[in-house]
Amino acid sequence: MFTLRTLLFGAGEALPGTDAGVYYAWEVYTRSALGALRIPHWNPYLFAGTPHLASTETIVFYPVAMLLRWIPVLPFMSWMLAVHMWIAGVGTAYLARQLTLRWEAALAAAVAGALGGSMPAWVHNGHVTLLYTAAWLPWVIALMIVSARRRTVWPHPALVLVLVMQFLAGYFQGNIYIAMAAGLLAAWYFLWPDPHASEPRRTAKLRPLAQLAIAGVLACGVAAFQLWPALLAVANAGRTQGLPPAMAMRWSWTLPDLARFFAPFTGINSPTPFRQLADQTVYVGWVLVILAPIALLSRTHRRLAAFFAVLALLAMSFAFGDALPFYRLHYWLFPGLRIPGRLLFLATLSVAMLGAIGIDRLMATLTASGLRGLRTAAVLLILALVTGDLTVYASGAVNAINAGLPAVAFQRPPGIGRTLTVCPSALYAADMVPAHRPSFTGMGSIFLRDYDSFLTVAAEESPLSLRRDAVDQVNITSVISCTPITSDGLEVMYEQTPVRVYRNDTAWPRAVWSCGGEELATGEIADLLGHVGYDAQRRIDRARLVNVRWAPSLTDDERAALERRYHLDNPTWREGTTWKYALRDWSSTNVRALLADAGVADTHGIDRFAGEVLEVPNSHERQMLFGSVPCDYEARVDVIAADQLNGEMSAVVDAPVDGVLFLSELHYPERVAYVDDKPVTAVKANLAFTAVPVAAGRHRVELRYEARTFWRGLAVTTLTLVAWLAGTRRWR
Repeated sequence: MFTLRTLLFGAGEALPGTDAGVYYAWEVYTRSALGALRIPHWNPYLFAGTPHLASTETIVFYPVAMLLRWIPVLPFMSWMLAVHMWIAGVGTAYLARQLTLRWEAALAAAVAGALGGSMPAWVHNGHVTLLYTAAWLPWVIALMIVSARRRTVWPHPALVLVLVMQFLAGYFQGNIYIAMAAGLLAAWYFLWPDPHASEPRRTAKLRPLAQLAIAGVLACGVAAFQLWPALLAVANAGRTQGLPPAMAMRWSWTLPDLARFFAPFTGINSPTPFRQLADQTVYVGWVLVILAPIALLSRTHRRLAAFFAVLALLAMSFAFGDALPFYRLHYWLFPGLRIPGRLLFLATLSVAMLGAIGIDRLMATLTASGLRGLRTAAVLLILALVTGDLTVYASGAVNAINAGLPAVAFQRPPGIGRTLTVCPSALYAADMVPAHRPSFTGMGSIFLRDYDSFLTVAAEESPLSLRRDAVDQVNITSVISCTPITSDGLEVMYEQTPVRVYRNDTAWPRAVWSCGGEELATGEIADLLGHVGYDAQRRIDRARLVNVRWAPSLTDDERAALERRYHLDNPTWREGTTWKYALRDWSSTNVRALLADAGVADTHGIDRFAGEVLEVPNSHERQMLFGSVPCDYEARVDVIAADQLNGEMSAVVDAPVDGVLFLSELHYPERVAYVDDKPVTAVKANLAFTAVPVAAGRHRVELRYEARTFWRGLAVTTLTLVAWLAGTRRWR
């Protein structure tokens, strides 16, 4: 409470850090949908549309969030932090008591659980779901210990509920690490069963494993309403395809980081040290660290003290990234996860518990020696040192800022269209959500793989960050920039240094009709979109871009003759004798003749051995390329609705012949197309978007979000609860 006092009792104070802004935007959107009595399955305001409920990070149905959602958004976020720091502290004390530690030792551990490790840094950086999820770790470990004492394979019901809570808390990577810690504890009981158990040794060894397995199955069943949509989103997420190893292992630990056991800010020279400290420390106060080795001397707690020591060592070994072999296995199993230090919250709890066991051992020794007065003084001193030390450590974490949406967010013409923000110093993409302005970009990890694929081929090093034809294609009607942009069709409509808001007069409508599309390999479409693009008539030329380095002796007239012979159009000089062309005829015969010509010194974009134009990887998958089929007709298209809270989009098209309606709406399995209220099969087009076949005549075309996984998951949740309750009654 003292650490968060500025946030809890300030007026209009917000958490610092860009991540906090993302969670703020998500919460605003969640409330707007729930206020309209709609379940927020889809968010049209970020990444040109993205699943909302399916991401656990949005904590739509997280019970703690639902209980506090009556509070306004800014204090809601602050009180969520405070409540979870209390959950972490109380859970750590409860765990200590399950280890039969004295209350004094439990209180010292509780302070470390609430304020130690990365907790302050997570607050400072706005990594709220990391904190929410980690807060449930001590409860999971404690309730596994409670369950292990039960003489039944059925786990304690509270263990199942806590497993559900930590999953709904929103940090999927943390869920994996908590499951790993729980599995290690079950394996620990198997390898080192209770020597004082009155039951057969085999039963004592196997029961914790069985309890965890049953608890896991029940937890998955109870959480199925969230788990099933989440699995679909993960299967289509951009991060799922994996990160480069260097990116996944950024901010790994090094040997000097071990000094942070005693001096948490070692090696950090910054006015905001917590900005760099997240997932980089296990600091729980120097007193607990000094007393931690004593825990291994305790006969009473030796078994679990050894478990916490092993858990801490494993977590720290992973934190060293590629310097040790452990994280290589982690990367092989989970290539989409990053930052090795994210495991360190396991080590933080472990060191805190070892320190608490050390305190308990010290108290027992002083009591056995008859030094009760010294024991009382030592306990008071230790509690004062631990509390004072960690309070000072966490005191600089909160750097509240005044919240307020930049006025520039509203400088956009009315109507349907997206905004591209390339001025994060003035306006983040997440700031567009409270303003109800759909953005093509976004923040956070919730984006689809297809969106990422399109962004990759459309990216360009320019003030717009995207190629101009891509900006037009995805219905970006306004651009917010901090630098001047010179491009045809962009007109300044608001300017206040350094911010400029441009209106894009050449943007495609959200829905565009054509006579048809061409089915091509995905790699070929990526090649054409990335190197050719669309012209002003929304047509794309299938010519391949190649570079040709001509022989130095070639004259301009001879080069021009060869260009005509080999159908090399749109010549652009690159350097020296190298020119870039659009290769119209990329048949094997023409390409081989080009390569064999004495006037050609070298080429790029052509396989010189096979005599073929180079293909792009992933060419086995096929989809539609819009605008490559000649069309002499035009159709009238009126967009009726877009960017709706329910993920719906609708348009009316009046077409003279059969054709295809291209929608710059992301293709997702649960967005179903309807033509005149009849479901039709929509196809993926241009890597990420949606195309709907439409017959000649006047038709209403709609995209509807059908949350099949949510409703199926809810049915599984209901059946699991009924079966669990019925099974419990029968067992009793």
